[in-house]
Amino acid sequence: MGFCYEGKKLVCDNCGAAEGTTRKRKCPHNYCYPTALCKKCWSDPAIRAKDKAHHINNDCAGKMQASRDHAAKEVAMREAGAFIRCSAMSAKDGRVHVIFRGNNSEIGKYMAKETYDAIGLREIATPEDYEKIEGKTLENAPTNFY
Repeated sequence: MGFCYEGKKLVCDNCGAAEGTTRKRKCPHNYCYPTALCKKCWSDPAIRAKDKAHHINNDCAGKMQASRDHAAKEVAMREAGAFIRCSAMSAKDGRVHVIFRGNNSEIGKYMAKETYDAIGLREIATPEDYEKIEGKTLENAPTNFY
């Protein structure tokens, strides 16, 4: 979702005003997308209560902490010498070309599409994780797609 403007003036997401008093209101936990609200709407207690309830009901604090924990785990794994999946692209032969990033370098591997799909995109994945699924050592691939 993007922001709407009339000329150079930001439009309020609530009332649609573009009078120059609209500001982007950040999530207090820096998790979800900011809301554009004008001074009049932001001063309305009902709108502020709705905004506060949104961050509580969507557990922005918990989700942000989980995101930080995930990133810290990934950094710790890289510092310990692990290579972590960072990008992938379908190869012409039907396999998937996956690039794994380590602390100071990258490696590439080819694998079957089913093997690649077995680990969710939000999960941290290493070549060893995929080798367990495939049941054999993965074939080396270039560290770039082109």
